[in-house]
Amino acid sequence: MWLKGVVGIALVLLGWSAWAEVDINSATETQLRTVKGIGHTRAQAILAWRGRNGSFHNVADLRRVKGFGDKTIAKVGPHLMIHGVPLVVAHPSGGAVIPKR
Repeated sequence: MWLKGVVGIALVLLGWSAWAEVDINSATETQLRTVKGIGHTRAQAILAWRGRNGSFHNVADLRRVKGFGDKTIAKVGPHLMIHGVPLVVAHPSGGAVIPKR
């Protein structure tokens, strides 16, 4: 029983890096890259946009970043936060609800 608990904890810790919740307005490149679907290029694009435009306010801002179409936003959006609120809400069916704001 003890070993089963240890394995479960290890899986949770390993899985964390693939599905982290990251604040898009304060995250470093390294932190952004903990979100599955955001690699070096997309992380750099987010940082460049933030450097030119300031904070992200909504999902519409992320759409303006090269490499972030609706499919990518649906995948990474539930793991990105703005002021503690998910950028995109995960839907129970496994999809995502992308606000049009």
